[in-house]
Amino acid sequence: MDKNLVILNEIKEMDKELAAQLANVPFDKGLPVLQDKLWKIANRHGTTGAEVLKMYMDYKNNQ
Repeated sequence: MDKNLVILNEIKEMDKELAAQLANVPFDKGLPVLQDKLWKIANRHGTTGAEVLKMYMDYKNNQ
């Protein structure tokens, strides 16, 4: 399976989990949680957190 597709699937799952977890959390408190999750995904797949953040933003933009 394509590495980017695997990462995107993890992003989708993470997004579902965080939507409920961070629903009533202010942006400045939720952003570090989001960053931590994205950077962990990046580390698992040998890419950068910035690249995974870009994929996440593209995913959210296309919803």
